[in-house]
Amino acid sequence: FLICSCNTASLAKKLKPLTEKREGKVLYDFSRLDNFSFMLTFQSLMETVGADSVVFGTGMPFQYPDPQFVKLYFMNFTPEELEKITSENLKTIL
Repeated sequence: FLICSCNTASLAKKLKPLTEKREGKVLYDFSRLDNFSFMLTFQSLMETVGADSVVFGTGMPFQYPDPQFVKLYFMNFTPEELEKITSENLKTIL
């Protein structure tokens, strides 16, 4: 698995052909997605990998966690997507 703290949307597009062949699950966090263009970037990440491969990350201790909660609030996830992103996907690797 891979949990990435970078521009995960562009990395996910580049890695998609490799991750589709991989046995293990690849997960992407969104804590480092740019706040300025976040909605478009996050939408691109979700279209590329889907809610099953996105996890909630805060960037702590190097960032405050509050902006990540704001991102979750404004994305208008379904309850099922929110549950996957905030907890269920991480449970698969614990």
